[in-house]
Amino acid sequence: MNACCGHGKNKGYIQFDSGIIIRGIFEIEKFEPYDMPYKVRARQDIFDEVDRLEQIDNRDGYEDTTLKTLKWVMRME
Repeated sequence: MNACCGHGKNKGYIQFDSGIIIRGIFEIEKFEPYDMPYKVRARQDIFDEVDRLEQIDNRDGYEDTTLKTLKWVMRME
């Protein structure tokens, strides 16, 4: 993914890995997240946990339902 806001003078663009490009004049604002009753873990923390679970599961020769679910949520399968 690649993007440029246009710096307030030119059209900006957002280029996706699929090749799709969105071009235009964009209003830039900082998103303030809502106060949610839960916290989202950092992406790398999730991948690290998947790696840890895979190492445990591979020792026993099977894949745990928890790991399968986590991979499904992360679209890793």
